[in-house]
Amino acid sequence: MSALDYWGNDWATCEAKTSDFITPPDGKYEIEVESVDYDEVDDKRGGCFPQFTWVFRIIKGELTDSKFRKYTAIRQQSNLGFLKGEMQRLCIPTGCPINQLPNYLRMAVGSMVEVQVKSSSKVKQNGEPYKECYIQRLLKKSEWIVSGQIPPAPQVQQPQYPQQAQQQYRQQPQYPQNNGWNDNVSRYDAPYYNTQNDDIPF
Repeated sequence: MSALDYWGNDWATCEAKTSDFITPPDGKYEIEVESVDYDEVDDKRGGCFPQFTWVFRIIKGELTDSKFRKYTAIRQQSNLGFLKGEMQRLCIPTGCPINQLPNYLRMAVGSMVEVQVKSSSKVKQNGEPYKECYIQRLLKKSEWIVSGQIPPAPQVQQPQYPQQAQQQYRQQPQYPQNNGWNDNVSRYDAPYYNTQNDDIPF
């Protein structure tokens, strides 16, 4: 029994769903920050990089109530400066230790903000341009920013798999350590490429 088999009954009975998120046209939008989540994303070199995912809900205009995402990845030093600039525009304190950034950025949840969406000069494999989203100015502070309080960290629930599937996974053959990867950098025992970020819109 595999981990997929665990979801067999749910797969048979679930309804097809469509995404609630859009890729908005270029322009300025008034939005509400609905969430800011932190993750460490695998890259193609065997390492990982920090990334924040913002969820915005448009609150004015023809696309009212539509949602879209903004991704803030930290891949190089200059990314830190841009992130700090956006925090200042949101009136979020920037003197926090860097490992507290996920908590401090969640202070933006509930804020009303003007953002600008622009097409990037970089294009996807299908020829469509990537989109970039810039925080322009704060329209209304969130309750967290007004009070100066830090939101509590969200509870992360790890997926639970059947014991048989766990045992089968542990019994998979082990790859040799000499695989051409730098063991001081790679977190994997075998080459692995993750392309989940190739098509992110922001």
